[in-house]
Amino acid sequence: MQDNYLQIRQPIVMVGVGGAGSKIAIDASSSLDCKCVLISNDKNDLNGNYESLFIDSNSWVNPSSYKIRSFTQSSNKKIKETIDGFKTIIVIANLAGRSGTAMSPVVSSIAKHTGATSIILFAIMPFGFEKDRIFQAGVSLRRLRNIADATIVIDNDSLLQNSPELSPQECYGITNKAICEVISSISQGHIYPSMNLLFASKKENSSVESSVKDSIEMLCDNVDPNSVKRALLYVMGGENVPIGKLNFIVNTIQAIFKDEKTPEVILAMSNSERTKIHLMAEVQETTRFDRYDPLSEIIPKQNILDWEEMDSSPDIEMMIPNLE
Repeated sequence: MQDNYLQIRQPIVMVGVGGAGSKIAIDASSSLDCKCVLISNDKNDLNGNYESLFIDSNSWVNPSSYKIRSFTQSSNKKIKETIDGFKTIIVIANLAGRSGTAMSPVVSSIAKHTGATSIILFAIMPFGFEKDRIFQAGVSLRRLRNIADATIVIDNDSLLQNSPELSPQECYGITNKAICEVISSISQGHIYPSMNLLFASKKENSSVESSVKDSIEMLCDNVDPNSVKRALLYVMGGENVPIGKLNFIVNTIQAIFKDEKTPEVILAMSNSERTKIHLMAEVQETTRFDRYDPLSEIIPKQNILDWEEMDSSPDIEMMIPNLE
C-alpha cells in the first residue's frame, strides 16, 4: 500500500457477472483498455466479441441462487484459467439478481486464489421493495466484503428514495453510468481497501450544488456522516466548473464530516461533456446493508460456524434400489 490506497497494477481484467455486470464490464473495459471477461448462466448476457464463460444450468429452466452457485462451483477450473495471470481483477455484479448473488462470491473467491495483488468489487444492491432479493443480496455482500480488497457498493434503493419520480429503468441507467465513470478514473489509484459507498447524481447536466446535495442526502440515508473515514468527490466535466465553486463544495463536505478522524476529502476530475458529481465515502462501521442479513446482527461473530464456500444445491444422483 502507498498513501493507504489500493495500488492498481497492470495487467487488469474486468469480469462482468450476470446480465447487468456483463453490460457494465463491456462499457467500462474500453476506458481502461483492458481485457473483459463475461460470466453468466444466460447466453443472452454474453457477447461474442469478448471472452465469455457460459455457466450451463443443464435442464433447469428457472434455477435458484443455490443451484446456480453449484453450477458455478463446478466450473471452478475453467474460471480460474480465464482470469489467472492478472494483477488487478475488477468484478462487477448486480446483487439484485440471482446470477449476481449466486456467482459473484464464487468468482471473487477464485480470483483471490489466482495470485492477483488487488481484487476490486463493484456491487449493485436491490430496491427496498424487492423483499425476496434483499436477504440473498445481504449474505452475498457480506461474503464479498471478506474476499475483496476493496468493495464499492451503489444502492438502487437509496437513489429511488431520493428521487421517487424515477422509474426502475432510469435508476438502472444512472447506477450503471456511475460505475462506468468511476472505473474510468480508477487508474488514478483513489480506491481504498475497505467498504466504500458510491452515490450518483440523479440528473445529467444538473448544477454542481444540486448534484452534491443529492449525493449527501443519499449518504445520510445510509450511514452516520461521522462514521465516514474518507470521501472522494468525482467531478465529471470538472474542467468546466469554476475553481471557486469546486473549492466551496470541498470545504462544505469537509464541514459535514465533523469527526476529527476524517483526514480528507479528495477531488478527482475527469474530462466529460456532461457535468456530474459522484460521491464515494469510505466507511468503517455498519451500513443499512448489514440489516439485510439479520442473523449476522443477532448472532455474535465468534459463535458463527461458517464455511469457506457458500451454500449451494448440487445435483447428487444416488442409485437406491427399489426394495418393494
